[in-house]
This record gives sequence, C-alpha cells and structure tokens, in this order.
Amino acid sequence: MTLRQADVIEFPANPFVALADFLVLLILVLMLIIVERSIVSSGMVKRLAVRRLQVQLVTSCTADRASKLPRSAESRRRVLAAAYGPGRDFHEFWYDGDLQRFRFTGRKFFTAGSTTLSAQGRLVLRSFGELLKAHQGDRARPGHGLYKRVIVQGNADAMESSSSDPGGWRLSMRRAEAAAAELARAGLAGEWVEVSARGIYDRAADSDSGGAVPDSRELQATANRRIDIVVVYSGDNALEYSRTLREAPAGGAGG
Repeated sequence: MTLRQADVIEFPANPFVALADFLVLLILVLMLIIVERSIVSSGMVKRLAVRRLQVQLVTSCTADRASKLPRSAESRRRVLAAAYGPGRDFHEFWYDGDLQRFRFTGRKFFTAGSTTLSAQGRLVLRSFGELLKAHQGDRARPGHGLYKRVIVQGNADAMESSSSDPGGWRLSMRRAEAAAAELARAGLAGEWVEVSARGIYDRAADSDSGGAVPDSRELQATANRRIDIVVVYSGDNALEYSRTLREAPAGGAGG
C-alpha cells in the first residue's frame, strides 16, 4: 500500500517545541481567567460600595442618623424622621443595583387634581433634598458626587384624567416639577436632577395591602397620586468614597 503525502502525519522534530506551544496556550488561558475574575470581583466590590451608600441614605432618614442634616435644620430633621417608614408619608420602595427608588405617597402631598404640594409635603421633600445635597459633590463636575443623578417622577391617578389631559401627563409632569423645585430650594444642584412624567400608567401597589393594588378607589388615588424619586449611584465614586473613609484619620471622616 502506497501512502500519499497528505496521509502522512508529521511530528515536530523536537517534541519540546510542541510542549512549549502548549504551555504558552495554557498560560494565555489562565491569564484570561484571572482577568475575567478580576473584572467580576471589581464589579461586586463596586456594588457592595453602592449598597452601603444606599443603606446610609435610608438610615439617614431616621432619627438616629438625622445628624446627616445641617444643624440649622433641626425642625426639618424631626419632620423627616417622623415621615419615613412603611405606611408613612414616604419610604424606600426598592433598590436594584445602582438605582434606589423612594416613594412619596399622595396621602399628604397632593389633593385630587392638584399640582400644589401641601405644607407637609414641602417640608418632607425639603428635608430629603438636604440629605441629597450633602453628597452631591462638586457642582462644577456633574456626576462626580456619590450619585450620578436624581430622577423626579410625577404620577397621576386614573380618576384624575380629563378630556384635555387623558393620560395625566401634564398633571404628573407639573407634580414632578413642583417636587424638583423643593429639592432645589434645599440646595440640590439642578445639574443632577431630571424630571419626568409617568401619567396614569405606572400604577403603584399599596405596601399596606400585601403588595396588591388596593381595591378602594380612594386608596388607589393615594397610592398613584404620588412622587417617586430615583437616586442613580456611581459604582466608581462609591468605591472611591469608601476608600477615602478607610484612609481618613479616626474621627476625621465627614458625612
């Protein structure tokens, strides 16, 4: 039987050449694995740093951490602590990664069809704005504070729709603008703020009824006639802030 040239398997003259090629390939694969795990680990560290800031903002809404507000705002500190929590005027509705949503319900903020904030609503939003101001960073460098931006979302109840505003867009936008104005009066820089309208299309679940949309028309109104504020964090900035706290002398780290 005659073998053709194509049927002949050629082996390298020096077997160490093949071994060297295999080792180089193995090293490259290991390096890629190390880099990939490093990237994943870095992302997890950033997420943990962001979550620490989110928890800090939540606990700052309560009496035991009210010192995060300026000393000149003693009365508003008490208003904020009294208003915060499940079933009260506002609370942290959810967080997801770099996003943290706070819900300001309609019970104390807007009457039906109105875009005018109640006195209580203005106080709560002003106090919350002072908390956000404390961590907004350098106004000359938007996005370099502990969060990237603050999104103020206005909402309306279906019963508030009209022939001139069937989707409640204008009504909910004006509510968002009124809330953003209170944040600005507290000193929050406009460079960080976005205003949006959700109209009647983002129905809220009532936290006091097991997560179900309430059956009562009045409860629906108070659940949906509201303001949501979404704080968007920066993982890089949160990580840098954590490092700054670790490196600061004892007692020298400020909030």
